[in-house]
Amino acid sequence: MPVTEEAYVLCREERIQLLTYRAMSPDPNPMFFEKRIYQGS
Repeated sequence: MPVTEEAYVLCREERIQLLTYRAMSPDPNPMFFEKRIYQGS
């Protein structure tokens, strides 16, 4: 299919700041799915 109009693409590079949070310490008693053969199934 021939293109009859010109196509323009803009590209830029900039630094951004993504606000995140600190990871919590691992839970010594993590919650598991009950009555499942495999976790997440």
